[in-house]
Amino acid sequence: MLKDAASEIKNISRYELLLIGAALYWAEGYNKQEGRVHSPYLSFGNSNPGMVNLFIHFLKEAMQTPMEKMRPFVQIHNNIDAESAITFWAKICNIPKERFRVTHQISRASKGRRPHNSLPYGTFKLDVSGRQNFFKVKGWIDGIIKNSTAE
Repeated sequence: MLKDAASEIKNISRYELLLIGAALYWAEGYNKQEGRVHSPYLSFGNSNPGMVNLFIHFLKEAMQTPMEKMRPFVQIHNNIDAESAITFWAKICNIPKERFRVTHQISRASKGRRPHNSLPYGTFKLDVSGRQNFFKVKGWIDGIIKNSTAE
């Protein structure tokens, strides 16, 4: 059944990639930036390598975003080796390791009892400079909402 379902998906057009990428950002991006003092920018984070890779493909192909505008981060907890996490995400994203920054997350909820196998490479976060990018994606999201509302 899984293979049958996967085979139903054919090559994705640029337009379909645009829709997918906008929906990914709607779900996983940082959307609450309208009142920011500084210019808004795209900020996307996830721990699923496939989703991260697809979002980067969306940025490159559908938005024509140059790699120089992408700032990658790895968000890790104290139980994760930073160098291993950077190596993992750099390979997934095809972004040079030296471009990554590391942020350490502290979970007050877990009180230091986080399972050691939880998110073994942390969470990938990508900031993309340029307020135009932010407003373009927000416009696409508005278009998706407007054109898919049930009547």
